[in-house]
Amino acid sequence: PNFVPNPNLQPESSIGWDVGVEQTFFGGRALVDVTYFENRIRDLIQGAGNTAFNLAGTSKIRGVETSARAALTPTTVVSAQFTYQEAEDAAGAPLIRRPEITASVNLNQRFLSDRASIDIGVDYHGDQKDLQFSNFFLNQQQVTLDAYTLGNVGASYALSDDVEIFGRVENLLDEQYEDVFGFDNPGIGVFVGLRARFGFF
Repeated sequence: PNFVPNPNLQPESSIGWDVGVEQTFFGGRALVDVTYFENRIRDLIQGAGNTAFNLAGTSKIRGVETSARAALTPTTVVSAQFTYQEAEDAAGAPLIRRPEITASVNLNQRFLSDRASIDIGVDYHGDQKDLQFSNFFLNQQQVTLDAYTLGNVGASYALSDDVEIFGRVENLLDEQYEDVFGFDNPGIGVFVGLRARFGFF
């Protein structure tokens, strides 16, 4: 209710490119991908507490993204992802809410003749800059949000060809973290469900 519209807000425009290489190993059982990317954004729109505005000049985002996937056995697959990026405004200051480093590792194991599976994952999110506002958004200062690591686990079991039960636990270690300053993310979460397919035709 206290948001103030900005009638002078302009559309942002961007131009970007990326180039990468993908290589398989061990007869296709393993795959590695490396990509370099670069993006230039003019008049980047940024939130400012109770309004939004355009950053002056051209902001630059560039970095490297790598991913890998390997079938350790016919029923065991491990995958990983790593991204490093530099995100700066026209003056060279870091852009908010854009961590330099993000990474993840995931292990999938199938068993019971592929009727059951379990997924174990770890996600890393590096520290990042954000804005802290005070005096009813009149003042602001840049702060650093801490890095965090999340653990997740999920499992499923096919009761039949058309019915499957599943469950997952998110934020397994009940990590306290923020993606936006002053707004905590949920703690540990447990979810259980049932999937069913129906053929009417």
